[in-house]
Amino acid sequence: MEGKPTSFDSFAVAEKEQNELNSSPFELLSREESEDIFSQTEIHGSQFNEEWLTLDILKENNLLPRYKIKVDDVHVYCSPCYNLGLGRIAVVGYVKDKKNKMVARSFYRSNSLGLWRYLPSYTSSYGHIDWYGKGHGEASVTLPIAIQQTLAEVNKNDSQTIDVDIPELIFVGTSRQNKEQSTYIEEVDSIPAKLGSFSNKDHRKFQPQKIKITKGKFPVFDLSQVVATWNQYSSLYGEIKVEVLPSQNGKFKFIFCRDKEDRVWIAGIEDNSEMQSVGLRKYWIDGQDLTTPAYEYEAQAGKYGNLQKRSGRYVDMFKNYLSQIPVIRKYCESRTIPLPVFSETSLDFEDAKNWDSLFQIIENRGDLRGSQGFYTPEQLKEIIQEVRDGKIEVENITRTGELRQVVTRLLKQGKK
Repeated sequence: MEGKPTSFDSFAVAEKEQNELNSSPFELLSREESEDIFSQTEIHGSQFNEEWLTLDILKENNLLPRYKIKVDDVHVYCSPCYNLGLGRIAVVGYVKDKKNKMVARSFYRSNSLGLWRYLPSYTSSYGHIDWYGKGHGEASVTLPIAIQQTLAEVNKNDSQTIDVDIPELIFVGTSRQNKEQSTYIEEVDSIPAKLGSFSNKDHRKFQPQKIKITKGKFPVFDLSQVVATWNQYSSLYGEIKVEVLPSQNGKFKFIFCRDKEDRVWIAGIEDNSEMQSVGLRKYWIDGQDLTTPAYEYEAQAGKYGNLQKRSGRYVDMFKNYLSQIPVIRKYCESRTIPLPVFSETSLDFEDAKNWDSLFQIIENRGDLRGSQGFYTPEQLKEIIQEVRDGKIEVENITRTGELRQVVTRLLKQGKK
């Protein structure tokens, strides 16, 4: 490994930058404080490609603790951000464990949600990471709000991250390949709290209009009650505005995100349980379909994905899904955020009462992906009309979304 300046060489902070940091919810460590914390640190990870992560590697790559964050009565220390590749960035977190030992942890930024997570475990193949462990569920590894805000403040855009020699080793070297051996399993409860029942057992998206939050747990939209607000950068969304709102009963905090296109989503919900040594709270909230991101993997978007708006493997979920969730509509109305024009006609083909309503649903859904490729609304309507006219058989209609079944039903009912 080529020699690099130690992290202490990069501790010089301009007066202007220092003044900016003083207004944020964290402290900038001195060289002496950083060195003292680092000297107490242990690494409790597995080997990666037959190599152990060491403190020397962290030091040579300028990843000593730089920022001190207070979450309740617990101090969490974080290194500068470093590049993982593919738009992902990470930091080394330093937190004391139950034996009062300082332990290195890995935190990284999620592309789809735009929030920071803890890495409890991972899998690899052919010498590379192929899966970031999500523990008991994605929401269970989302870092507390104070850490989210700090990491957003210290990384205004990805140009502020540093390049390291062996990013994969640094990232997973603090973690375990066998998730059952991880400290996370011991510290974070496996059963989540819920704000209501709004997920389907068959993994289909729950109807957005029916997502209702239990009484008392609804967020407070009053601007005077906002817990925190900040801007952060995401490689997927660009600049995001984050606003944290309390629940009516004061037990939960909702993380509302808004991108430059005025799309809104709830990235996470935090409770007030005690902090653990992995940098997470003991209990977590399963937001289920309420916490659907504005960009979702197409395979997980179901019938609600707006296929006319894409970003790589992701499709837009705001137009057809998020904008129809009552709590998100309420937030948008309270902040005068425009909502997309949306027909009251259901997006579900099965709800079609006649041919006109079916064609309206097809228009609302946009392009449809079938086993033979993509269909535009115009193509689908043309095929259905030919079936109605007896020119072709109903088998020519895609099964996606039960469309063929719905057309068959309307034909038998003699609908006009």
